Amino acid sequence: MTNATYNPNDVYRYIVKYKRDHSGNSPTMREIQKAVGISSVSVVSYILDILESRGWLVREGHRGITLTGERWEIEPPIDVPHWLVE
Repeated sequence: MTNATYNPNDVYRYIVKYKRDHSGNSPTMREIQKAVGISSVSVVSYILDILESRGWLVREGHRGITLTGERWEIEPPIDVPHWLVE
């Protein structure tokens, strides 16, 4: 039997990307589980607890995840001038 280790940073990065791609909406724990390759939803919950204890996010119910502080702004979306896209 192998012991899988999961990096909370991978979960955090997925949440940031998901929120950017879905107008600020949060992923479900099942979506996080599948996207990051985590073995169970309880492990996702445990990792979210770690991220919350670090002050990176606040959990609000089943699907509510609010990213806090400067962590949300580490990789801000690039604001491309409209004349570059046209």
